[in-house]
Parts: sequence; structure tokens; C-alpha cells
Amino acid sequence: MTQNLEDFAKKLIEANNKFDEFKESGGNYFNIFEGLGVMYKENYHSAFIAYLLNQKNKHYQKVFLEKLQNEGDVPKKIFGSLKAEYFADENSVRTEASTRQNRRIDILLTFNHNNKRGAIIIENKINAKDQRGQLKSYIQDAQKNIILGPDNKERKLSDEEVQQAATKILTIYLHKDTDAEPQYGLGKGNGRWFIKKNKIYNKQQDGKMQSFYLKLDYCWIKEWLYDCKNELNADKVKLENGLNKIGFCIEQYIDILNSYIINTDNTNTKEKDIANFIVPHYTKEALSCRNLDKTTPKNYSNEIRQAYEILNDNKNWINIRESVLEAFEGGFKNSKIESSEEWIYQESDDLYYSFWYLKSQENLSRYITLSIGFESNYKKLCIILSTWDEDSESCTKEAESIFKNSAGSGVRKYQDISYCEYIQLPEGNKDFIEWIMSQGIEQATQEVTAKIQDFLAKEPIINAIKELKKILK
Repeated sequence: MTQNLEDFAKKLIEANNKFDEFKESGGNYFNIFEGLGVMYKENYHSAFIAYLLNQKNKHYQKVFLEKLQNEGDVPKKIFGSLKAEYFADENSVRTEASTRQNRRIDILLTFNHNNKRGAIIIENKINAKDQRGQLKSYIQDAQKNIILGPDNKERKLSDEEVQQAATKILTIYLHKDTDAEPQYGLGKGNGRWFIKKNKIYNKQQDGKMQSFYLKLDYCWIKEWLYDCKNELNADKVKLENGLNKIGFCIEQYIDILNSYIINTDNTNTKEKDIANFIVPHYTKEALSCRNLDKTTPKNYSNEIRQAYEILNDNKNWINIRESVLEAFEGGFKNSKIESSEEWIYQESDDLYYSFWYLKSQENLSRYITLSIGFESNYKKLCIILSTWDEDSESCTKEAESIFKNSAGSGVRKYQDISYCEYIQLPEGNKDFIEWIMSQGIEQATQEVTAKIQDFLAKEPIINAIKELKKILK
């Protein structure tokens, strides 16, 4: 074990030193965004982009709109000639805009100019995965609340009204990867809603259009920022009045995009270099090294002591734990659940949960769900059988009667709308993340998969699935 730890420590120190060598070469030397630690936080990226788009701040909305209109004929079909003055209202550019389903639109641009209404929805994806029905609910909210006005908020729209609204909405999927498209943002498996030739359609409404659609990446954003800089440089009066500070901020943000977002294979952060080295192959060694008895450092080599300090740095350890969770969740994607029913794995936007649905209900809007979730700061792991209604974005109300208070076989009622079973945290572990590390990612995934299969084989669960399938058709 000591020799394994020595070898691990040497490799960890190498990973730790990579970033220092990069900084000494002049890369990433100083950056205010990096200093604030917001390089991967989507809400901060959205806030900065929206800040530049906000017309009341006299920034670069005009440049953005002009560039957007060069993206084929889609924007022109919706709005004709987009002009910055359309967005002059102080609420025309918002971040984290609330929807009636209590979701948040990353960036929302709206206008009502000379009885001409329009909405641009920007869904910003850097590291987060799609949430179920996310884009669909944004579009429906735009159709109802933005296009048709607050008076029509609580009633269902007619097909004609939906079609009228659809031609006035542009949904932009902004992703760091050039080829990425929405995975589950239009609903389960994107089965009922789908994208074709820059338009989003709904099969349930005879394939009628719901919104125009554009896929943009952060290379496009970087080009827009360069255009903003060029416009600023051309205005020498503004530069002399101090707006060169904006130019400096734009340069800093472009550096962040180059280092962290666009060139993802060459990302240069010490914490990420360390986490990528440890996960998935060295989690056991990392846990053992971090938990060494710090009161007797003389018993360890210089390399092991240095590795101990690296792993006990809070920022490093937080990144390692997040990477462990991502790898653990990703393991279920290729792990088949053996049961009488075929379950389809769906990626989640939340590291607390992994989620499956029945293959036999793939084309339904109401369906049975299976999930595992962490609770109590990762000290509890829960297997949950429940339901989901995509239209109401909640559990199916009429299924509540299926779940009994005393199910038996270790199965209990969960929040009145589900069945659950808790997996006990094995002794000697602070939480389930450390247990995953102690087992190794692959072994931990296999053990939890076996627990899920045991759960599905229990009589109360088998009976509940039979009854739920009668309701959810």
C-alpha cells in the first residue's frame, strides 16, 4: 500500500504542477473572472452577456442583433429588421426570468414595438445537462404570457393562437460544444416535440410549429465580442471618456472563453487538472492519502506529505467530489438494470439524482419513473418509484392512491406520491461520496445497480407498477 501511495503521490504532484508551469509561461496570469471563481457558472456567463445586451446600459445589443440577423433567414422571418430601439424598455432584457412553472429562463429578450411583439429565449448550457421539458416549458410560457399578454395567462391556448405565437418566438440553444443539440429539453427523449430545419414542432398538434430555433456556440459569442471591441475601438471619444474599461472586461471574458469554455480539451485550472487525474482511476488512493493521520507526518515521505496537503485544499477536494459524482452518475448510462421491465436511463441536470423511465411508456406524456437521490448531505441514498406528468410538470395526481402507507418489504411511502427504500451508508464512511471513492466508480455503480434491481423485484413495487400502468396510458 505504501508503494502504491508513493506512486500516486508523485503523479498527483505532477498534475498539480502542470497549472503552475502554464501560469509561469504567461497563460492565464490574471483574470478578474477567474479571481471570482465563476469560470464555469452559467448564471454568471448569462449575466455578463445580458449586461452587454441591455440597451439601457448603451452597450452592444445593436451589434448582437445585426450579427444574429446574419444567421440565415430565421430571425428575419420572425422579426423582419431587428432594431435595438425595440428593446429599449428596462425589462426587455432579463436573466433568470421566471415562468409559470417556476422555472428560470437564462436570458430572455422581449419587445412590444408598435403592436409588434417578439421574444428571444436563450438557453445557456456550459456544464449543466438538459432538464426534462425545459425548453418546451419556456416556449409555452412565451406563447401564453409574453406573446398573448397577461390577460390570457391562465387559460389554454387554441391551436390557432399557438400558431400565431410560434412565428414570433426564437429559441436559441447556446452551448459550449459546436454540435450539441437539446437532449431532453423538449420532453422525454424529445419524442413529442422535435427540431427540424430551424423550427421546433409538436407531434401532438399534428406536427405544428411551436417556435423558430437556432443553435449557437461560444465561438459565435466570442466573434460577437470581437465585433463589440472593434466598435468600441472605432469610437475614440468613448475611449477617452473611460469606456476602455468595458474593452478590458471584454478582453478578460474572451480569455475565460478561450481557456475554460471553447478549448475544453486544454482547460487550465489546477483544481480540474487534479480532479481529472484522480477520477475515475485513483479515487481509493486519493481518499487514503487525504485521511492519513496528520499528527505523524514524519512517518511519510515528502511526496506523500505534499500530496496530503494538495488533497486537503478545500477547493481541490470540492472539485474532486463533484467529479466523483459526475462519474458515478455517468456510470448508470452504460449500466443495464435487469428486471422484468426495460428501463431507459435519462441524464439529469442535478448531481443529486439519476433517473429512468419505462421503455414501454416512451411515447407517453405521463409515465412511471425510477430514480436514486442523495439526501442529508450525501449521508442517505434513496431509491424512488414515482410518476411524472410532462404537461403539468409534476407527479401524476391520480396515481397517489396506489402508494400505501404500509407497503412492507422495507418499502415505505415517500412524500405521498412515491415508494422509496433507503440504502444504508456502510460503516466507516463519512458520506456516500467517500464510499463511492473507497469502492471505485465502477464497483460502486454495480453495487447500487444491484440494490435497484432488488428494489424492483419486491412485491409492493411489482404490484405498484402493474397498477400504475393501468392509469398511465
